[in-house]
Amino acid sequence: MELPLTIEHQAFITTPYAEALNVLELRLSDVARIDMAPAFNLSERNNLQLIVMFPGTRLHPPLAHSEQDTLITVLSGSSGLVWQNGWTYPLSPMDAAGWKAGTGLTWTIINEGGPNADNLILLMAQENKPALNKIYYQLSKDLISEEKLWLNPPRQNQLGPHPALPAQAVNGVFTDVPAAQIGPRPSNVSHGPSMTDTIREGELQCEGTSLSEETSLSGRIGINLEILPPGTRSSDAHAHKLEDELIYVLGGQGLVWINGHVTPVSTGDVVAFPAGTGVAHNFINDSNAGDGERDEGSGEDLALWIFGENRKKEGERYFYPLRPKDVPQDPTRWWDWEDAPRMTFGPHSGRPSRPLNSSLV
Repeated sequence: MELPLTIEHQAFITTPYAEALNVLELRLSDVARIDMAPAFNLSERNNLQLIVMFPGTRLHPPLAHSEQDTLITVLSGSSGLVWQNGWTYPLSPMDAAGWKAGTGLTWTIINEGGPNADNLILLMAQENKPALNKIYYQLSKDLISEEKLWLNPPRQNQLGPHPALPAQAVNGVFTDVPAAQIGPRPSNVSHGPSMTDTIREGELQCEGTSLSEETSLSGRIGINLEILPPGTRSSDAHAHKLEDELIYVLGGQGLVWINGHVTPVSTGDVVAFPAGTGVAHNFINDSNAGDGERDEGSGEDLALWIFGENRKKEGERYFYPLRPKDVPQDPTRWWDWEDAPRMTFGPHSGRPSRPLNSSLV
C-alpha cells in the first residue's frame, strides 16, 4: 500500500535535480543551488543543498568558516577539482570532502571541464549559524561586510600556486593554471565506497561508513553512506525527537516505510523527516521480492546518503513504534510513547519480504 503524500504526514519525497536543471536551462545562474530543507519544513539549523555546476565554474571564492562544518559529496561529473589552500586535487563520483569549522583551511570546488564536459553535481551538508559564523576569504576580503569577516584564522602552510579559477571559464576566459596534484589527497578528501565496512547483521546488514567522520568533521552533524543489499532494511522504524533527518537515494530502488505504509523510491529521490513530528520511518530494499522463483542473489543494492544531526547532549530521544513494549530500553535514549505525538499506523511490518539469509525461497 502506497502512502498518500499529503501534508498531514509532514514527510515528503521530491526529486530536486529537475529543478536545478531548470535553473541552468533558463541561465538564471551558472551554478544552481537547490535548498532541500525548506521543502520538508526542516529547521534552519543546517543548509542542505543539491548543487549543479556548469563546466568552467567554481562554487564560490576560496573561503573558510569559523563555526560551520561543511561536507561535499560528488554525485556525478568527471572534471571536478577540490581547491584547498592553493592546490587542486581531482574529484570523482562518490568522493566526499569535508571542512571542520575553525581550522582556517580555505577551499572551493571547480568544474574544470571545457564546454563539452559534463555538469558537476554535488550534495552539500553545512551547519547554518549566521549569528556566530565568520568567513575568511583568502584571496579577497571585500566580498562581505567587515563584521562578518574572520580576521584571525589559524595560520596555514604557504599558499599554493593555483588561482582558484577554472582553466576555461564558462564566459570563455582562459586562465593559466597548474595541473592538479597526483597521488594521495589530503585526509579530509576520501572516496566513500572504498571506506565502507560490513556493519550490523541479518536484515539490518549493510556496507556503510560515516563520511563526516572520515573527513574529520566536528561531530555536530553526521553524514553516512549506507549500501543496503537485497532483503535488508536501514534500521528499525523510528522517529527523532530533536534531530532532523534527510536521505538522498544515490542508486537502486527501494521502499520508504512511513507510519506503516510504503512508497517506492529510486535514484535521485530525496526523503526528509522534521524532528519532533513522531513520523516513524525506515528504508527497505525489497528488490529480491518476487514469486518465489528468484535466486538468493537476485535484486540490486540500494545506496543511501543519510544526513542527521547530533543533538544527544540537548536531550535527543528516539521513538520505535514497532518494538515490543516489554523489551528493556535505554531510558536516556528512549522517547516514550506517552510523550510522542499520536500517530495512526498502517499494516506494513517495516521489514523486507524476503530477509537476507532467511530460509524463504
